Amino acid sequence: MSSARLLVAALLLAFQSLALAADTQAVRLRWPDAGDLVRGKRVTVITTGGATYKGTVRIFYPDFLALSGGSEPRIRRNDIAEIRLTEYIGNGRRMGRRLGGAIGLAGGLRSAVEVGLDETSTHKGRDKAVAAVLAAGWITLGLLAGHYIGRQADKEVTLIRIIPE
Repeated sequence: MSSARLLVAALLLAFQSLALAADTQAVRLRWPDAGDLVRGKRVTVITTGGATYKGTVRIFYPDFLALSGGSEPRIRRNDIAEIRLTEYIGNGRRMGRRLGGAIGLAGGLRSAVEVGLDETSTHKGRDKAVAAVLAAGWITLGLLAGHYIGRQADKEVTLIRIIPE
């Protein structure tokens, strides 16, 4: 089991720099300029009253914006405190899957070898099946962890605050 802990620690350390790389920027825009940036994109709108709405900007008019999805709310321009635009840009997911898959493969093979080559076991057939499941499980976990950590690295959030006119 110490080799499993060592591989998990290696996976976490390898992805630490990727996970911390998420980029957030705040911009202040006039209402018409914000429309050019968010029209047709998936956003989170936070109102001055603290309510949060998520959806794709369907309509952007001079007085309000409408989101598609859910209850399709229309949010008045004066009620909007902040618009969050989240986009995923880059190759972090691909690189994360490759690195996570490689670490998962190493962990899976190591675990499979330990179980499959145990000479003291009386259940050789079962041990081979367990070894295969361990190998597949480690690879799957490595790929998933790599994807989600790489996704975090690819994440760019733009916080849009509207300049009063």
